[in-house]
Amino acid sequence: MYFTRNKIINIIGVLCGIIFFTLFIYSQEQVEIRNISIPEDLRTHARSILGFKSKSSDSENPDSYEKKPSDINISDECSKFLEDQEWRKNRIKSFCEARPEYNATQSYILYMENKNLAYCKHAKVASTTLSSEIIQLLGLMKPEYSINRESNKAIHQLKQNVIYPMLRKTTEFKDWKFKRHLVENSMSFSVVRHPLSRVVSLFKDKILETELKQRSFRDCRMEILKKYGNLSFTSLVQFVLEELKEKCSDEDCQGVNDHFFPQYMKCDYCRMPYKYILKLETFHRDLLCMGKIEKIDFREIQENPTLQKNEKLSLGLPETDFRLSTSELLNSLPKDIYEDLVRMLTPDLEMFGYLPETYRKLDSSSPTSE
Repeated sequence: MYFTRNKIINIIGVLCGIIFFTLFIYSQEQVEIRNISIPEDLRTHARSILGFKSKSSDSENPDSYEKKPSDINISDECSKFLEDQEWRKNRIKSFCEARPEYNATQSYILYMENKNLAYCKHAKVASTTLSSEIIQLLGLMKPEYSINRESNKAIHQLKQNVIYPMLRKTTEFKDWKFKRHLVENSMSFSVVRHPLSRVVSLFKDKILETELKQRSFRDCRMEILKKYGNLSFTSLVQFVLEELKEKCSDEDCQGVNDHFFPQYMKCDYCRMPYKYILKLETFHRDLLCMGKIEKIDFREIQENPTLQKNEKLSLGLPETDFRLSTSELLNSLPKDIYEDLVRMLTPDLEMFGYLPETYRKLDSSSPTSE
């Protein structure tokens, strides 16, 4: 069969029309996809991580969820936050399954009834920053609490004498089953950090930046000075190790300063299903996203005080000590003391996914102590 020129032109025209129409439909689908604020897979992921429950187990209608992630403006950073939550919780679960000897520790949980908020805190892990947040959430923050040395003292006294005792009442003397039920049915969270940097932060805050006779941490400072003749970083680490070896089991410590407690031992992570695990290394993002998701107004009214200050109070220590980084201070430890420290902190390192090599290799050639 032969086609005339006109028929060929008509066929080509029809084919071009089909191609154009197909491309138009595809482009419209892409525009529609780009206009979706939260993809369905992210919604499903958020429900899974944050525990959003459907009113009907048979329904897959997004409108059936009691709290819909579509109502939350989750940015790219908060999407990563949700992914990190899944990884952190799975890491804790894997640790607990592999290390049953750490499955029943203590938990020191603060509970704020008006916000249904449960917080398990660690010393030297954003506890000062979060205490200020709690004060403002309770409506107790005064205008004169500007960020300076005197206001920090006022906030410290308020949290120690009023806030913490009040928030501990709900959980004090309660068994782990009561606490677990509370954690499961509240906006519960805990903050962790690299355990080695936590020891360095303790040294900088309680030794280098504090007057010798200042009340906070005074007894420990005087005991270290009496025992080792100085307040060096090595002396502090030796003191911490001796305290933990003498006064701690795998599950608890008796008569040990709160700053020395390993993190795994303070919050019973194997039995307490915290809704959020924040990390100090991503604290600003984590607090922002948790507040956005839970609709809680965290204002970050006080910057984390563990950041190095430009000046330090004189303790008769070498000027270079304060300027040393975390890595430099850890590398200054004798090899055997450093290895003892890593062994003591291994549960924290494993449970929260930290590596000692972040700051110093275990085969470092530093001299051993005498």
